[in-house]
Amino acid sequence: MDHNGKSFEDGYRSFEDRFRGSRELIKQRLSVYLSLVGSIRLPSQDCARAIDIGSGRGAWLELLADLGWRATGVEPNSIAEAASVGAEIVRTDALTYLSRCDDNSVALVTAFHVVEHLQTDYLFKLLQEIRRVLIPGGLVILETPNPENLTVGWSFYVDPTHKAPLPPVLLQYFLEQAGFPAVEIVRLNGYEGDYSFGPASAMLSMLFRSG
Repeated sequence: MDHNGKSFEDGYRSFEDRFRGSRELIKQRLSVYLSLVGSIRLPSQDCARAIDIGSGRGAWLELLADLGWRATGVEPNSIAEAASVGAEIVRTDALTYLSRCDDNSVALVTAFHVVEHLQTDYLFKLLQEIRRVLIPGGLVILETPNPENLTVGWSFYVDPTHKAPLPPVLLQYFLEQAGFPAVEIVRLNGYEGDYSFGPASAMLSMLFRSG
């Protein structure tokens, strides 16, 4: 066995560059969530603390830093070493990090394309910890590939670290069971084709554009 060989994790940055898009493209896509962040009613600016689970190349951390948030990225993968965004990045497991956080100490927790990598029991524990650390009125944003979109049926497994797709209603159920009082499903991304060619338009739009 070659102990000096390169693992898939070692090359995960190049994988992300190729299959998720450039860091600038990811920043552009994630900017759609900034209005949600702006809707959080903070008791004071000192409470503007955020945790981004699976922070990857740091695109979201940079957007938060630009808004004056004190953001911490939690990333177990070596891809974190490539991120330099004016924010703290901790290379550790998400549950381990959250367990060290005080109750009601964070106003925003985000995880973009993370939950589909997790086993169910771990995910449920993670959601419970997120609920514990959030301040009253805080916000959690979870983005994941939507299996309602037929293109996800093949694209999901391009990433060999994915476990299983999470239907929106199932993830909503998990959040409700973890104690979140108001859970909303927002379908944002998808193929932007033109389906205005007959009675099948509405169904095709749902099947290919539900992101």
